Amino acid sequence: MKRINSETKARLKKVSAKTVYILAVGILYYLFASITEIGIPCIIKKITGKFCPGCGISRMFMALFKGDLRAAANYNLLVITLLLPSLFFVSRNIIIYIKTGSRNFDIPEQIFVVIVFIMIIAFWIMRNTERFSWLAP
Repeated sequence: MKRINSETKARLKKVSAKTVYILAVGILYYLFASITEIGIPCIIKKITGKFCPGCGISRMFMALFKGDLRAAANYNLLVITLLLPSLFFVSRNIIIYIKTGSRNFDIPEQIFVVIVFIMIIAFWIMRNTERFSWLAP
């Protein structure tokens, strides 16, 4: 059996601590929003009256936690569509970081990031047009 060196252990501990922190904040936000029905307001929506690409994400996750995939997709179709591929790439990158200490993206990850960026811009434009108003949360 291969022994884990101290640098790998330190990276694993760092990633684990950040993961626990992110999950704790997410759970606390979920509980707060569920009880108070107060969510994070969108500054872009307040200023421009237009939906940003992230509008509806809080409600999307709330619906996901309740098991309502249809409602989650209605709140933010782009994020729900990209959730699994993004989790795959993030998990893969975390594993590589823990094992090697490298934070570099390889070519498939770079291509994925560019494609996601293009999709975000297109989604932002589309959800604010009358023809694609069904993409609004």
